[in-house]
Amino acid sequence: MNYRILIVDDEEEMCRSLSELLESEGMIADWTMHPSEALGKIAVTNYDMVMLDIRMPEMGGVELLQKIKS
Repeated sequence: MNYRILIVDDEEEMCRSLSELLESEGMIADWTMHPSEALGKIAVTNYDMVMLDIRMPEMGGVELLQKIKS
């Protein structure tokens, strides 16, 4: 089974590194540097897991998690 994971981090290098690591383990990894874009992706794609950065300029990870859950 291929797990689909969404990475949300404001640092592009972190997104790329995590994505490459997860894909090397057979997972499908999408990423974005923008929490608002993450909400759009979540609305149209079923993710098995979302990895969030806690501190981001646009919206923090805790706030984004609350929006995802609602």
